[in-house]
This record gives sequence, C-alpha cells and structure tokens, in this order.
Amino acid sequence: MKIISAITAALSMGFSNARVMSSSDAYYWKKEALGSSMWIFNEDGLKVYSNDGLEIKHKVGPEVGTFASSFYEIQSDGHKYVWVAGGARVEVFDIDTGDYAGYVPSCGNPAMELRYLPTRQEMWLRCSRTTDDESGHIDVFSTNSLSSNHEGITLPGAYNYGWGLEVHSTLGNSGYAAPYNANYLYEIDLSSKEIIANYTFPDGVASTYDLAYSPTNKHIYGKARVCCSCGYVGADLGEDLCPGYGGQGQVIVKTGPNASPELQNGKCGGGCEGTTADTIGVFEFDTVSKTYVEHQASHNGVAGNGATAMTSPDGKYIVLATHDAGETVRVLKAGSNGVPATVAADIPVAFGGVQGKETVSDVAFIEDENRNFMVIAGWGNNEVAVVDLDDNYRMVKIMLTNNPEPTAAGQRNVEWAMGSDYVWIDGPQTSEVYIVKIGATIDSAKVSKTMESKGGLMIHVNNFERAAIADMMKMDHSSPDDQANGAGLQNTKNVDVDDSTRAIAVSGLIMGCIALLWAVGLTVYKAAGGSSASTATKEQAPGAHFEEDFVTLGSKQAV
Repeated sequence: MKIISAITAALSMGFSNARVMSSSDAYYWKKEALGSSMWIFNEDGLKVYSNDGLEIKHKVGPEVGTFASSFYEIQSDGHKYVWVAGGARVEVFDIDTGDYAGYVPSCGNPAMELRYLPTRQEMWLRCSRTTDDESGHIDVFSTNSLSSNHEGITLPGAYNYGWGLEVHSTLGNSGYAAPYNANYLYEIDLSSKEIIANYTFPDGVASTYDLAYSPTNKHIYGKARVCCSCGYVGADLGEDLCPGYGGQGQVIVKTGPNASPELQNGKCGGGCEGTTADTIGVFEFDTVSKTYVEHQASHNGVAGNGATAMTSPDGKYIVLATHDAGETVRVLKAGSNGVPATVAADIPVAFGGVQGKETVSDVAFIEDENRNFMVIAGWGNNEVAVVDLDDNYRMVKIMLTNNPEPTAAGQRNVEWAMGSDYVWIDGPQTSEVYIVKIGATIDSAKVSKTMESKGGLMIHVNNFERAAIADMMKMDHSSPDDQANGAGLQNTKNVDVDDSTRAIAVSGLIMGCIALLWAVGLTVYKAAGGSSASTATKEQAPGAHFEEDFVTLGSKQAV
C-alpha cells in the first residue's frame, strides 16, 4: 500500500507540474506534408497545386515576402526548403507546408542562378554585384540554417556576372564558373571559397554565358560566344553599325566567313549569336583531366549558327537548342569520360520563330522504369513535341491551345511532375498554363487541363528525403519477396502519416511514462522509510556527520 501511495503521490506531483505543450513544440507532429506537387510563383504570390492541377493545396499571398514577375530561378533542396532567387534577396519556403520561412540577403541585384549541392547541404548563388564597384559575386547558404550565411566569392575583372555556375555531388570539392567578360573558366575550391585555377577557352571562343554539366561523363558544356563583324557590306551583322549592348569597336574575328587576323569593325558576345560567325556552337570541358575535349563540328545546330546546351538529369543526353528559327533540336549522347559526345538525333520540331534566335528554351525528361521521354515546347507556335528516346527518337506533336497566336514570347517553361503522368507548360502571353497528360506511350499525350495563371516560374517539389526514409522503413518491415517486388519503386510518392502507426507510437510512449513513474514512486517510497532497512538506526562512520536535509547523489532520480 505504501508503494501504491508513493506512486500516487509521484503521479500527482508530476501532473501538478505538467504544462500544456506549446504550438511550436507540436509543429512537427501536427504539420501535414503537401507531398509531390507543382508550385507556381508569380506577382500574385505562390500557389501549390496537385500534380493533375485539380486541387489547390496551399496559397501564399503577395503581401508575404517580395514577389515579382521577374524571378530568375527556383531551386528545391529536396529535404527542407524551396529557394526563390530574384532581386537583392532569396525568398525561402518550407518544403512540406509551403509556409514562408523568410529570406536570405543575397550577393547582389539581381540574384540570378541557384545550384544546390546535397553533399554539403549548401545552396550556391550566382548574381551580379553587391556594389557598383564590384564585378560579380557567388554566394553560398547553408540549407540547414537560414541565419548561416557563408563567406562568398568575388570574381575579378569587369562585368564578370552571368549564368555560368556548376556545382555537383560528382565534382567533389570543386565548382566551376564562367565570367561574362573573360575567355576562361574558373575552378573554385568549395571549402576555402578561393579561385584555384583558370582554363582558357578554345581558340575562337571569346566568352560564355551558359554552362551545363553531365554527371555521366563529368563534362561541362558551354555556349561559345564569339566575335563578329559589322558596319560594312558582307559583314556578319550587316552593313549597319553593330546593334545592341556594347556598341561597335575594333575586334579580331576568328570564326566564320569574315575571319581575319586583322582588326575590323565588330563586337564580341551575345550580339553575335546566330550570325554567320557563330560556327562553334558548344565547347566541351573534361573536369577530370582539366582539359577541353577536341571540338566536334556536330556540337552545333544543323544550320551551323550556334546553340545552347541543356542536359538531362542523369546527364546521358545533351540537348542543343539551336538558332535555326525553331526548325530542329539536336540531341547529343554522352559517352565515357574524355570522349566527345556524339550526335544521337536531330528532332524536326518545326516550331517556327525568328532566324538566328532560339525558339526552344526549356525541355523536360520523363524518366522511370517504363518511360524514357523528352518533352519539348517552343515559343514560335503553340505546339509541343513528345519524343520517345528509346524508340529511335520517334516524335508526336500536339497543340496546346486553339489560339492562332503564340501564347509565349521568348520563353516557355516546361516542367514534369516527377513520378506522375503530368507535364506543365506555360503560356505567359495569355496567362495560361497547360497540363499535358502522358501515359505509357507518347501517343497518349493530350492536354488534360488548361488553367489561368500569370507568367512566372514553376517547379515540381517533393520532400525526397522523407520519401526515401519512408521507402526504407517499408523495406525493413517487409518480407524478402516484398522487398524484391518493391525494388523498382521510385522515391517520388507522397508520404502520409499512418494513423495506426501513430497510435502504436502514442501507446508506447504512455507505457514508457508509466514505467518511469513506477520507478519514481518506488524510489520515493524507499527514501521515505518504506522498508525495515530504512527504519534502522543510522550508523555513522567515525568522524562523519549527516545534516537532516542532506541529499545523496542517488536522490537525483527523485527530484
């Protein structure tokens, strides 16, 4: 009875000191993950949709954070946050709930290009400059702490900003950046944040603005910007003065029909894209040997007037967006390290557009155990091409809308909702988004939904870390046969909390608390004299003295 009384007293004492769990403590228990979903950012804020577009899961209004129609890029770190670059700071959102978490001051205006490095759990940012005196900057943030802003990298030289930044888990401690106004590639030590090497571009390449990396062969593909002539009859840009940014000067043209070792009227850079001097297309750099792979004529478009490289997620395919008015898209296939990529196919997309300009600016890859498709859309018309990469690059085309006018101009975004049958394609000129459903074959492709949405950026988001852990737990609790059958599952499923699992967890917690309180009560009972040993006369060692309120080390369990 004395033991039971002690337990009752301990329980009463425990409950009398109990407190209500605060909402911040319960955040991780109560929050419901959005799971696999499509996020759209524009001047109206953020909307999170189900992959089929039938449900709005979450909304954040424009009054939260800084929203604009000119976001430069969005990246998810796959386990904690979604990062939005634009303006002088990077907005950050919780990956599970879509809640606005805050912002990180960025390295300049604008914040341009984001790259996530999972091996270091860092987000790397390429932007313009922090002050008018500075040329260009690369910033880095920890994805585990928004208050942790690591030391950045200042790029030497004038106007050395741009889009060229590549970091990847297969590159180890090295990253690569391309200055806007220089003819070399930087190698960066990611730990020391120091530039450790420069690699001069191949002859004829004046600069680059776009880089793409293939983890398959560990090669970087860069858009070759050249110098071209202007201001006289027969010049690459015609007999008028050089148009565009930078004006006209004296340059050495090394490519095209007007190549000459002598200075002539001309310019270098983006203004020469798509001209008769743009004969290199894409250069290829081997990050293992730190050398440029021998240039191939095939690393250009069919028209031979320049291209921009984009790579598939696994790096097997390098897609060349050409300057041939949207007629073709060239697909290269990556080989082994040190070996140039080879031409796999020329896709006759015939999207229309302007000669000398890129019509295709984005593609999406559908890659799972049954499908290996590529989805291409351009802004010259309202068609979309779906290509089966395993069926001799067979293509089907469908119309996104009956609108006779193109619903995009200069840019059309394409995004696959990973693990689903849905590809999202925008039409910013008419504030529309088209959801294309693609089943087991490319012939099944059709527009399943058209919805209203202002122009901006869209990204498929899922907490892949949570999904991977859930899949591992399922494998741990399954039979060998179940594990064999589930080996091909993709980590792209929504992760839902099982009510029965939660109940078991709660029950286990209660049982543990009862056991702990039983031990507490027993200790109190013994300390209070609940046994024949405790009622015996205290026997003191010679010279020892006990105060009445003396507490031994063993009493810590009862406090």
